[in-house]
Amino acid sequence: MLSFQDPNPKSMKNRTLSLFLLVVAGLALGFTYGRQTVINNTQAGDLEQFAMADLVDSLKASGRPYLPFLNRPTLRCGIYRLEAGATDGQSPHQLDEVYYVLNGKCRFRVEDQEVAVHPGDVLFVAAGATHQFYDIEEDLELLVFFSAKAPE
Repeated sequence: MLSFQDPNPKSMKNRTLSLFLLVVAGLALGFTYGRQTVINNTQAGDLEQFAMADLVDSLKASGRPYLPFLNRPTLRCGIYRLEAGATDGQSPHQLDEVYYVLNGKCRFRVEDQEVAVHPGDVLFVAAGATHQFYDIEEDLELLVFFSAKAPE
Protein backbone atom coordinates (compact mmCIF):
# COMPACT_ATOMS: atom_id res chain seq x y z
CA MET A 1 0.00 0.00 0.00
CA LEU A 2 1.23 3.45 -0.83
CA SER A 3 1.34 6.27 1.67
CA PHE A 4 2.12 9.91 1.09
CA GLN A 5 3.70 12.47 3.38
CA ASP A 6 1.61 15.60 3.89
CA PRO A 7 3.08 18.49 5.88
CA ASN A 8 -0.38 19.39 7.16
CA PRO A 9 -1.36 16.91 9.93
CA LYS A 10 -5.02 17.96 9.75
CA SER A 11 -5.09 17.23 6.02
CA MET A 12 -3.49 13.81 6.60
CA LYS A 13 -6.02 13.05 9.34
CA ASN A 14 -8.87 13.98 6.97
CA ARG A 15 -7.42 11.81 4.17
CA THR A 16 -6.92 8.88 6.53
CA LEU A 17 -10.52 9.21 7.71
CA SER A 18 -11.72 9.47 4.10
CA LEU A 19 -9.79 6.33 3.13
CA PHE A 20 -11.18 4.43 6.11
CA LEU A 21 -14.74 5.48 5.26
CA LEU A 22 -14.30 4.50 1.60
CA VAL A 23 -13.07 1.03 2.49
CA VAL A 24 -15.80 0.50 5.10
CA ALA A 25 -18.45 1.69 2.63
CA GLY A 26 -17.16 -0.76 0.03
CA LEU A 27 -17.24 -3.63 2.48
CA ALA A 28 -20.70 -2.61 3.67
CA LEU A 29 -21.99 -2.83 0.10
CA GLY A 30 -21.39 -6.57 0.35
CA PHE A 31 -19.46 -7.15 -2.86
CA THR A 32 -19.28 -10.86 -3.57
CA TYR A 33 -17.63 -12.71 -6.40
CA GLY A 34 -19.82 -15.09 -8.38
CA ARG A 35 -23.11 -14.36 -6.62
CA GLN A 36 -26.12 -15.02 -8.85
CA THR A 37 -28.66 -12.50 -7.53
CA VAL A 38 -28.11 -8.98 -8.80
CA ILE A 39 -29.94 -5.78 -8.00
CA ASN A 40 -28.06 -3.62 -10.49
CA ASN A 41 -28.72 0.09 -10.12
CA THR A 42 -32.03 -0.82 -8.53
CA GLN A 43 -32.52 0.41 -5.02
CA ALA A 44 -34.28 -1.69 -2.43
CA GLY A 45 -34.57 0.84 0.37
CA ASP A 46 -31.01 1.76 1.25
CA LEU A 47 -29.51 -1.34 -0.41
CA GLU A 48 -27.97 -1.82 -3.82
CA GLN A 49 -26.41 -5.19 -4.55
CA PHE A 50 -24.00 -5.97 -7.37
CA ALA A 51 -22.62 -9.36 -8.40
CA MET A 52 -18.92 -8.91 -9.12
CA ALA A 53 -18.87 -11.58 -11.84
CA ASP A 54 -21.74 -9.83 -13.65
CA LEU A 55 -20.01 -6.45 -13.37
CA VAL A 56 -16.79 -7.85 -14.84
CA ASP A 57 -18.75 -9.56 -17.64
CA SER A 58 -20.56 -6.28 -18.42
CA LEU A 59 -17.26 -4.43 -18.47
CA LYS A 60 -15.69 -6.96 -20.86
CA ALA A 61 -18.75 -6.80 -23.15
CA SER A 62 -18.62 -2.98 -23.22
CA GLY A 63 -15.15 -2.93 -24.77
CA ARG A 64 -14.21 -0.07 -22.44
CA PRO A 65 -11.62 -0.20 -19.67
CA TYR A 66 -13.88 1.38 -17.02
CA LEU A 67 -17.47 0.69 -15.98
CA PRO A 68 -19.07 2.87 -13.30
CA PHE A 69 -21.76 1.04 -11.35
CA LEU A 70 -22.51 3.16 -8.29
CA ASN A 71 -22.92 6.91 -8.21
CA ARG A 72 -24.15 8.27 -4.92
CA PRO A 73 -23.69 11.75 -3.45
CA THR A 74 -21.17 10.33 -1.00
CA LEU A 75 -19.40 7.63 -3.02
CA ARG A 76 -18.71 6.52 -6.60
CA CYS A 77 -17.56 3.02 -7.57
CA GLY A 78 -16.52 1.29 -10.76
CA ILE A 79 -14.61 -1.60 -12.26
CA TYR A 80 -11.39 -0.89 -14.16
CA ARG A 81 -9.82 -3.53 -16.40
CA LEU A 82 -6.59 -3.57 -18.38
CA GLU A 83 -5.46 -6.57 -20.41
CA ALA A 84 -1.94 -7.96 -20.12
CA GLY A 85 0.44 -5.72 -22.05
CA ALA A 86 -2.02 -2.80 -22.17
CA THR A 87 -1.10 0.82 -21.53
CA ASP A 88 -2.88 2.67 -18.73
CA GLY A 89 -3.84 6.08 -20.10
CA GLN A 90 -5.17 7.63 -16.89
CA SER A 91 -4.58 11.23 -15.96
CA PRO A 92 -4.76 12.64 -12.42
CA HIS A 93 -8.22 12.78 -10.82
CA GLN A 94 -9.68 15.58 -8.71
CA LEU A 95 -10.85 13.10 -6.07
CA ASP A 96 -9.09 10.70 -3.73
CA GLU A 97 -9.22 7.17 -5.08
CA VAL A 98 -8.87 3.64 -3.70
CA TYR A 99 -8.19 0.57 -5.85
CA TYR A 100 -8.89 -2.96 -4.66
CA VAL A 101 -7.09 -5.47 -6.88
CA LEU A 102 -9.40 -8.34 -7.82
CA ASN A 103 -7.12 -10.05 -10.37
CA GLY A 104 -3.87 -9.45 -12.18
CA LYS A 105 -0.23 -8.72 -11.71
CA CYS A 106 1.61 -5.52 -12.61
CA ARG A 107 3.55 -2.54 -11.30
CA PHE A 108 1.97 0.71 -10.09
CA ARG A 109 3.50 4.17 -9.99
CA VAL A 110 2.25 7.21 -8.09
CA GLU A 111 4.43 10.27 -8.67
CA ASP A 112 7.93 8.89 -7.91
CA GLN A 113 6.85 5.85 -5.86
CA GLU A 114 6.49 2.36 -7.36
CA VAL A 115 5.13 -0.93 -6.02
CA ALA A 116 4.34 -4.44 -7.27
CA VAL A 117 0.60 -5.14 -7.44
CA HIS A 118 -1.13 -8.48 -6.74
CA PRO A 119 -4.71 -9.66 -6.08
CA GLY A 120 -5.94 -8.52 -2.68
CA ASP A 121 -3.84 -5.33 -2.60
CA VAL A 122 -5.46 -2.02 -1.70
CA LEU A 123 -3.94 1.13 -3.21
CA PHE A 124 -4.71 4.72 -2.19
CA VAL A 125 -4.07 7.60 -4.60
CA ALA A 126 -4.40 11.18 -3.40
CA ALA A 127 -6.38 13.62 -5.52
CA GLY A 128 -4.22 15.25 -8.18
CA ALA A 129 -1.43 12.64 -8.03
CA THR A 130 -0.08 11.30 -11.32
CA HIS A 131 -0.51 7.52 -11.33
CA GLN A 132 -0.30 4.61 -13.73
CA PHE A 133 -0.45 0.82 -13.86
CA TYR A 134 2.35 -0.57 -16.05
CA ASP A 135 4.20 -3.79 -16.91
CA ILE A 136 0.83 -5.53 -16.80
CA GLU A 137 1.73 -9.24 -16.84
CA GLU A 138 -1.76 -10.66 -16.22
CA ASP A 139 -5.17 -9.14 -17.03
CA LEU A 140 -5.82 -6.56 -14.33
CA GLU A 141 -9.27 -6.15 -12.76
CA LEU A 142 -9.76 -3.47 -10.13
CA LEU A 143 -12.61 -2.34 -7.93
CA VAL A 144 -12.39 1.47 -7.80
CA PHE A 145 -13.75 3.76 -5.07
CA PHE A 146 -13.81 7.54 -5.53
CA SER A 147 -14.43 9.97 -2.71
CA ALA A 148 -17.40 12.26 -3.25
CA LYS A 149 -15.64 15.48 -2.31
CA ALA A 150 -12.31 16.94 -3.37
CA PRO A 151 -9.83 17.49 -0.54
CA GLU A 152 -9.68 21.01 0.84
